[in-house]
Amino acid sequence: MSSTYCCEKCGTQVPELSINQEGWKAIERSLMNKSATLAVAELKHYAGCEEKDSQQFVDHLLRCSYAWPIAREDELVLSKVEKAFAGVKKPKHFTDYTHCDECLEHDQTLRNSSKETAKREEFGNAGWDPITFSTGEGLLYYFPVLARFALLPDLWVNNDWYGEQIVSHLTWDGKSNKLYKQCNSKQKEAIFMFLKHFEATRARPINNYMITEELNLAIKIWSDM
Repeated sequence: MSSTYCCEKCGTQVPELSINQEGWKAIERSLMNKSATLAVAELKHYAGCEEKDSQQFVDHLLRCSYAWPIAREDELVLSKVEKAFAGVKKPKHFTDYTHCDECLEHDQTLRNSSKETAKREEFGNAGWDPITFSTGEGLLYYFPVLARFALLPDLWVNNDWYGEQIVSHLTWDGKSNKLYKQCNSKQKEAIFMFLKHFEATRARPINNYMITEELNLAIKIWSDM
């Protein structure tokens, strides 16, 4: 059995495995084909580990937004975003939770998590994303992890690529966008920087999800600081 380490973000004990670049590519390919089972088998092969350790490692990749290795340029952009939003406190509530059962459920989801521990699966698809129901304050709090979700590969079996959803959140209502109205100038600048990086580095999924026009609108909105 492999030694483990504690993920500093989500607190999960994760097997410490050595994976070369070819192995990472094989795992990513399997997950982008929506096969966690094949990803576990590939990891077991490339890391030379037991199946239990491989399964735990892949589970962590799919649960924790900080587990997946991303490019240095991505990490630099995300670090600047996190710095701009570092002082934002978690709201007591995120939605008009007394309005209906759906609003209450989304509020509970967002209250029970945090920007450090949030899982991609908790943010669903465009038709069931709790952030859609959130106040501007809630979007302000969670934006750093939403940006991280958007830069991850399209890995999840039951959920689409989050890049599509974040662009929708950043364009909704134009200049009356609830997040836009909450952001200070440094935060607006960080979001604009993120969008330009997103446009430059994610051409294939942007094209696949047919969001070029909406992304251009987002860039136009957030360029006016």
